[in-house]
Amino acid sequence: MVVHLHDYQPFSYNSVIPAGRHGSVLNGVSYEARYEVYEHGSVGRAVLGSLATPLIGLYRLWVRQADAVVCVSRRQAEIVAEIAPELRGRIRVVYNPLPDVPPTEKRLGDPAFLYLGGDSYIKGFHVLLGASRKILEHYPNVEFLLAGRFRDSSRLLVEKLNRRFNEAYRVLGYLKHEDIVRLHGESYALLFPSVVEEPSPYAVLESMLAGTIPIASRVGGVPEIVEGTPAERMLFTPGDAGELVDRIEHVLSFSKEQLVDMGFKLRESVTRKFNNERIKRELMKVFTI
Repeated sequence: MVVHLHDYQPFSYNSVIPAGRHGSVLNGVSYEARYEVYEHGSVGRAVLGSLATPLIGLYRLWVRQADAVVCVSRRQAEIVAEIAPELRGRIRVVYNPLPDVPPTEKRLGDPAFLYLGGDSYIKGFHVLLGASRKILEHYPNVEFLLAGRFRDSSRLLVEKLNRRFNEAYRVLGYLKHEDIVRLHGESYALLFPSVVEEPSPYAVLESMLAGTIPIASRVGGVPEIVEGTPAERMLFTPGDAGELVDRIEHVLSFSKEQLVDMGFKLRESVTRKFNNERIKRELMKVFTI
């Protein structure tokens, strides 16, 4: 039996792990309650989730029966081995295949930054808002393209900010994949301020394939994805809006030609590192243990 992990469901009831927080504390009732309140704004879900937290013990017991546990990044493997040392000898790291993103023509106008996390707390919406307000105080021509799910309360907050900053935020809601790829064509960078240990986020992979430099928090498998590329210098501490401001300003210092050139390097690097044929062979090896 092979278990292929794409999140942390066997070890965390809500399937995510906050950056820098591992171990038995994740099983606590208080952690689950805070997650539901911050992420979903629901006290009812906080109560129900807290009561269901003990199920984690069953999940972990079932995973112990596996002959191999596949993780999608080295960082995910490290975290799993730390939480469940009994699995250490059975963990294998096999990266996910690359998504299908064609080369994207860059049509850069005024600076625009793409964010895809909706108003999700764990995707760092609060970090984005803190950083974007500081940027707009000094760079009024910058635009922020916001995609994903936004609750009415979040839309009202963005409307208030738009009145202050001359419609600098464009709330796009849910988008089809081809529309997201199109937006990469006009984006100077992708903003990825996640505050959880993302195993191997497709948003960052797709950004690099589209030739858009990701400004991403240093979480989970992200450093492995951007290692050795211009995007490695754009990593920042999770939750640190000040560092995010610094990275955005760094991107704003580049010419459009430099950004396009970086885009070619990013796509070349990620297609070489995440070669689909090699990944397929490595995955098949797991089944021949």
